[in-house]
Amino acid sequence: MNLGIHFVPEQTVYIVERCSQYFKTLPTGIHFLNPFLDKIACVQFIRIETLKFHSRTATTKEKYPLSIDAWIDVKVYRFFCL
Repeated sequence: MNLGIHFVPEQTVYIVERCSQYFKTLPTGIHFLNPFLDKIACVQFIRIETLKFHSRTATTKEKYPLSIDAWIDVKVYRFFCL
C-alpha cells in the first residue's frame, strides 16, 4: 500500500512505476511518493560477496619470485516483483 512515505532499508532498492511505466529508482533512505500515481513495482535486494583466490607463486624474467593474491567483489541482485 502506498501511503506517500517510504523507508527504503539498507542494501535494498525500490523500482517505482508511474502510470504503469518506469519512473525512477529509490536508493536507501526516506522518500515521498504520490500515493495516487506512483506504485512500487519491484524490490531489489543487493548483496555483495567477496571471492578470494589462493595465493600463487611465479617468477619473472629476471628470476624474481612473486606472490599473487586476488579478491573479487561481486554484487548479487535478487528481484522481488509485486
